[in-house]
Amino acid sequence: EYQNQLPRTVFIEYLRILCGLHLALYTLKLIYMLPKCVEAGSRDIEDDWSMIVDLSDSLSSPLAPYAVKDLERLTNNYREYVRSTYIFNIIQQRLSSAGKDYCTDSTLSAIKDGINKSDGFYESRYSDIRNSYMDNIEEFDEMMMYFESEDYFDKYLYLLEKSNLGNSQLKFLTRYIDACAMKNTSSMLLADGRSRRNPRRGAIGSKLLETLVQILVLEPQSDGKFNTCSLSIEELVEKIRTRYGLVINGIYDTRFEDADVELNAAFADNMVALKNKLRQIGFYTDLSDACILQKIHPRYNIN
Repeated sequence: EYQNQLPRTVFIEYLRILCGLHLALYTLKLIYMLPKCVEAGSRDIEDDWSMIVDLSDSLSSPLAPYAVKDLERLTNNYREYVRSTYIFNIIQQRLSSAGKDYCTDSTLSAIKDGINKSDGFYESRYSDIRNSYMDNIEEFDEMMMYFESEDYFDKYLYLLEKSNLGNSQLKFLTRYIDACAMKNTSSMLLADGRSRRNPRRGAIGSKLLETLVQILVLEPQSDGKFNTCSLSIEELVEKIRTRYGLVINGIYDTRFEDADVELNAAFADNMVALKNKLRQIGFYTDLSDACILQKIHPRYNIN
């Protein structure tokens, strides 16, 4: 709808930001959800992914420590995600070798039904790796001494996790997410400082916020087209939470229903930072103290 309204360069910039945003969100959510799916043996699990985002652009904002801890909750799952990826891929290869259906649901179902860890398929894969260590076979066997003798699945999984490939995946995930999230730019979804005292946290840069507002003021019509509409601050925050899982104000969020006074005050401060950022990018002007008159108006009207 915007292609005839926006300058070409602006349209391309919005598209670039949205591609990066969705890639970052997809990866963060996959890291969080895949281990849960593998553990449950099903894709039918609760989608409870969300991430606190700081709107202040300040390392010392009241919400920054909470945003840091919330991102750590997700990134601490990196190793479990890599492990779950290996488990999924190994079982999928086993099903494929047996001529069975190895789609996502079938693979998860096979994990749920139980893994025959002494299966000849895993033994063959493990033996291939062991044979490549013939010059250091004693050292290799010593490394495997704590596993059950016929537990070839866990042995094979352990070797994959400890391989250079496994370690490089952990490093790659961080670099990849930072790149997609455009860290420390005006289009950022993540931010950090130069020292270890200011680790990574969820954030929304001014350019990313502008892009989200341009999308969220569009309202679908019955004919498949879109019209622009005005939004209140609360409606904007709720749309960002519902569509993208990004928490700007968690005061009314069930996830934070037991939040203490400090966290609620930090969320209130974050709302002030949101309004300031909306003013800076030209989407918001205080005309009254009445909430009903505090509206975000579309920059380009489409009717």
